[in-house]
Amino acid sequence: MIRSIPCPIKEMASASPEQPALIDATHTITYSVLDREVDGIAAVITDKGIQPGDVVAVLTRNSIQSAIIFYAAFRHGFTLMPLNRRLKPSDWIGQMDEADCRLLIYNNEFPGENLLANTLYIDKFSNTNFDTSPMALPGKYPLDREALIVFSSGTAGKPRGVVLTWSNLYHSAVGINRSLKLKGDDCWLAALPFFHIGGISILFRTVLSGCPTFIMDRFDTEGVLKAIDEKRVSIISVVPTMLTELIKSDKKNNLRQMKAIILGGAACDETLRREIIRRRLPVRTTYGMTETSSMITLSGPHDILKKSGSSGTVLPHRELIIVDEKTRALPPGGSGRIMVRGEVLFSRYVGQSSGDIFSADGWFDTGDIGQLDKDGNLTVTGRFDNTIISGGENIDLDRIERAIGRLDGVNGVVVLPRRDKKWGQRPVAFIEMAGDSIDESFLMKLIADQLPRIMIPDRIITVASLPLTGSGKYDRQALRNRYRHILEGGV
Repeated sequence: MIRSIPCPIKEMASASPEQPALIDATHTITYSVLDREVDGIAAVITDKGIQPGDVVAVLTRNSIQSAIIFYAAFRHGFTLMPLNRRLKPSDWIGQMDEADCRLLIYNNEFPGENLLANTLYIDKFSNTNFDTSPMALPGKYPLDREALIVFSSGTAGKPRGVVLTWSNLYHSAVGINRSLKLKGDDCWLAALPFFHIGGISILFRTVLSGCPTFIMDRFDTEGVLKAIDEKRVSIISVVPTMLTELIKSDKKNNLRQMKAIILGGAACDETLRREIIRRRLPVRTTYGMTETSSMITLSGPHDILKKSGSSGTVLPHRELIIVDEKTRALPPGGSGRIMVRGEVLFSRYVGQSSGDIFSADGWFDTGDIGQLDKDGNLTVTGRFDNTIISGGENIDLDRIERAIGRLDGVNGVVVLPRRDKKWGQRPVAFIEMAGDSIDESFLMKLIADQLPRIMIPDRIITVASLPLTGSGKYDRQALRNRYRHILEGGV
């Protein structure tokens, strides 16, 4: 087992000092410059009284500066906690208090000085004349240190602080880089927010392979396509809603020229899959979560052509099994709960003992339901907690969503349970249409042809757009809050 590694940035700065490391629309930072600026920012942070092991919160958009802060944390042993910029100040304060944060780094978009006593204004970095003399550093960096606290997206409830070690991030990156054959002449575009594991983990993959990261402060369809066209971007991580928008706007079909389009965060519906195949796009589907340092599985370069619904096979340094209700491993084809373990698996939740999280032999219950085929390809079919009991019958809300999602004109769907005095719970469907709205009674007729009678939603509510979390998943909690009067009406 690897217990420490040399600093990959310092190694690159020595071997290839002029190799681009971080790129945005107007700037390029080489590895030699990055090496100096990492120490410079670390010195500023240390001057605020921060020591190795202390938790440092960051409240900014994606930027070259925020990436340098990440690398400074790795080199100097700080535990970084990126805050979800879409939350409210009360949420940020609560999470920083829960994790015992000692410093908040912020920029002028946010009221940082009102959130924590010890703060650092990020915009001062650009005006700081860093001391370029190297700080005293060990030759090797221990991987057992806690590296990140990432609060889960909280699509169904209160987010939890997931604590990841540098070993988790290292082994996650090594497995992914090996599968993608990531090399120095690649360039990975980071448009997913750095407060999400799918965004910030890109920064570790790229420095380990010696290739640059192209950073975008937010997802912008035209900006992404321009970067692919002009900045030799070869890999991008997206969720289905992002890819749908990119395909619509990609008049030159530049997406086809990429090395890989990593698609995760939500299921790829059949309409999107057909368009991917028609355009011959290099899409590789994945399944992952914050607790496993991002990806657990990844499909092969051409698997989307022949394996509808598959999220690929298990990457190195991960293990995955499917179990029944008695946690017995199921054979290929069996449907059950997805359990994972391995060197990428997180160490604990903030404020919770690890003994309450993992099984005696180290397995973690993802809460997802799926099956493995004979070749080891994973298909995720839903959430264990997305089943309701209505009049004594089990109703799989994911099955309803899949059926409605196949209908022409449906851009997205979320099905939530509504309290019912007679039946206990009944499904309500929230639908985002691709074009003009469709009469509810007509939609009901279409759905009735797809589902058993008991599964037909009591109501269909069309919305202009379904709310999304920062990771691009449908925000079920936001929908619950918005339509609480309907879902808790009890009638």
